Amino acid sequence: MDSILLNIPAKPEYVMVVRLTTSAVACRAGLRVDEIEDLKVAVAESCNILMNQTKNIKQLNVNFNTTGEGLKIEIGIEKDLDDIVGNDYNNYDEQNELGIYIITSLITDVNFHQKGDIIYSISMYKKSGGQTCDD
Repeated sequence: MDSILLNIPAKPEYVMVVRLTTSAVACRAGLRVDEIEDLKVAVAESCNILMNQTKNIKQLNVNFNTTGEGLKIEIGIEKDLDDIVGNDYNNYDEQNELGIYIITSLITDVNFHQKGDIIYSISMYKKSGGQTCDD
């Protein structure tokens, strides 16, 4: 099992870095091209959901873990949740609903971790489905 940790500034222009890293790690984990494309979209939506909740989030942590049979990805905010709740929380329910719908449509094994109305982490698992992008 390999583990890759990526810390990026919580800015939209860095989501591309997460998408590219997802693609590379998923390929090494044995996922097919169509599975990799699904993960890239789900990871980008996850980053957007987490970043759009509050303006005070400075960093996103993305943890990739290969399992031998697939890939587990966890994306979380680097912020004390007590600083967010009741402080500068932006309610983007409609935007988050669409993002959540997209993620759950593409990834069957996904979990949204919350404290109150704040989603602080999103984890997903994609099992390898056959011929890989290396083949």
